[in-house]
Amino acid sequence: MSNSADIKPLVRLLTFLPSNDVTLMVLKGHLLIEEQLVSILKSRVSYSKALEEARLSFFQRLCLAKALGYRKENEWVWHSIKKLNSVRNDLAHKVEPAKLNIKLREFLELVEDSGLRRQQGNLQSRLKACFLFLCGTLQGIGEKKNG
Repeated sequence: MSNSADIKPLVRLLTFLPSNDVTLMVLKGHLLIEEQLVSILKSRVSYSKALEEARLSFFQRLCLAKALGYRKENEWVWHSIKKLNSVRNDLAHKVEPAKLNIKLREFLELVEDSGLRRQQGNLQSRLKACFLFLCGTLQGIGEKKNG
C-alpha cells in the first residue's frame, strides 16, 4: 500500500467492526463492504452523483461492481458478497433466521478457501479475518482500471 488513503478502508473496518456480537459484526461488515462497492463504482464512472441519485440497492451495487471489475480469478469475491448479503438480510428481517449457522459457515468457507486459509479460533475472529480479506481484495479491484 502506497499511502494513507490506501489503508483507510482497512482502518475503518478495524475501527467499526465489533469483536464480540456476531449479528452486529455481520451488519457492520456488510455496510463496510458496501462502502467498498460504492468506491469501485465511483472510480469507474465520470459522474458519480448519478450513482447517488439512482439510489441503488446493495445487490444492484454488487452487480454493477462485478460487471466493472470482474476477473475470473475473483469470482469468489462476488459469490461470497452475495452470500454475505443473504446472511445480512436474514438477520435484519427475521427474528430467528433459519439456517443462519449454515449460511455463515458457507460465507466463511467461500472467503477462506479463496486463498485466506482456514482460520483458527472462534466465529468472531474468523469473521473479522474474512471481512479484512474481502475488504482488501475489493480495494485491489477498485484500484485496477478497466483492462
